Amino acid sequence: MDILEIVSLSIVSLVIFIFIYRYYLKPQKKVISSFNTGSKSALTGYCVPDNGKGMYHSCAATYSMDIKIDKYKNKNSHIFTVGNFDGAPGGAGGAGGAYSVKPSVYGCSYFDNENILDETTRDNNNRLTILLEKDINNLLIKSNMLEEPFVRIKNISLQEWLNISVVFDIFNGSGTIEIYINGNLRETYIIKQKNMCPETNNLKMYATQQNGFNGYIRNVQYIPDALESKQIKRLFTNSGNGIRDTVFKSASNAINYLFELPGKYLYNYDNGSCV
Repeated sequence: MDILEIVSLSIVSLVIFIFIYRYYLKPQKKVISSFNTGSKSALTGYCVPDNGKGMYHSCAATYSMDIKIDKYKNKNSHIFTVGNFDGAPGGAGGAGGAYSVKPSVYGCSYFDNENILDETTRDNNNRLTILLEKDINNLLIKSNMLEEPFVRIKNISLQEWLNISVVFDIFNGSGTIEIYINGNLRETYIIKQKNMCPETNNLKMYATQQNGFNGYIRNVQYIPDALESKQIKRLFTNSGNGIRDTVFKSASNAINYLFELPGKYLYNYDNGSCV
């Protein structure tokens, strides 16, 4: 068998393998809930889904978004919240709630006071809230699973796109919360208290409430998995940053298309406004 025959046989074998893998052995894509890839003004409120219906969110979950901050304000600015805040008037989500929401004519609720912006105000129904701190380029992360009222991520870049990903890996009331910026792990928090994964049904995601921040937001995502570091980096590169903006973009997309590498998800975009 000469070299040409070997090369030809190898090519045919590779094509057969790709066909069998892609159509018979390939793992199923995981649907995530998101709103559009195009950037939107961060001064307007958004929610997912826009029909006002809540969704089940796993205790193993990743929340990711891209933001571009033009400048900070003289008060805390809202970036993102996920939780179940529907309930008795004035008591979001019922007893123990501090964040108040009201429905709009579009079917989606919106936060009707600035409690959501206060870094020390806690709400038992708040799975995750991300704020931009007033007068400085820091992020404030709030969650009812953290012992502290908030944690601070310092020195966030201004006037350029950055990716924020928060990973919850909670099982039987314990686990970790990891915070990634541009695919790099910035903080890890150990969750030790029992029964600390709260209400998982009827959760809604809200972005840029109470006039948001000066800048833009895109790719707001819930992924029903506690992604690992290498998957977060791939999520970052696929969000319009990193290698996606380099000559490797086409090769990366082709490999993902053929082999469905870990971290590749089917985007289910829902474009909706809360206001």
